[in-house]
Amino acid sequence: MFTFFKAVKISRRVVVKPTWQEYKAEPGDIVIEIDPGMAFGTGTHPTTSLCIKMIERYMRSGDNFLDIGTGSGILSITAAKYGANKITGVDIDEVAVEIAGNNLRLNNIKQDFSIKNGTVTEVAGEKFDFVVANITSEILVLCLDEIKTVLKIGSTLILSGIITNNLGDVQTKLKELGISIMDMVVEDDWVAIVCCNVEVMDDVFNL
Repeated sequence: MFTFFKAVKISRRVVVKPTWQEYKAEPGDIVIEIDPGMAFGTGTHPTTSLCIKMIERYMRSGDNFLDIGTGSGILSITAAKYGANKITGVDIDEVAVEIAGNNLRLNNIKQDFSIKNGTVTEVAGEKFDFVVANITSEILVLCLDEIKTVLKIGSTLILSGIITNNLGDVQTKLKELGISIMDMVVEDDWVAIVCCNVEVMDDVFNL
């Protein structure tokens, strides 16, 4: 059991708590209950908290949402709470797939959701309005070609799991693919990038 995992306010509204702790919600709180098991994603790591904050900032009600490297399912749950229409998650870890599904049910997510064992290829041919990939920068660079194929024109793409030292590699790949960087946030040497799949636009962060 994650004895260090306690209720914490991650963003302006999102509070993440473990299943074994009581929490008295304040007005406006969105409380997400997580049993992480062996999966990544309690909200305490900077990459997860950055993604939650960016979902809160950029999610549009009715978006179809894809969570790449879903882990505990915390980002999928956040997206659902902010109005995503349909939730899809993929993870190469079979245990994480089971845990994520359990956590979505635990949080009474009413939207259609599907958590698949595998990579982006599991959703080949589908298109999403909002995609989050919280995985290492090395894997991001390798997967971005496939990720681009599931984006619509105008889709929002959030990338995290990026250490500042590796940011340049990700930026170079995004530029190669014509994906524009719209926002970037840094916390403790970890970076989250917010992108838009609109090839005619110049990067705001074309460094």
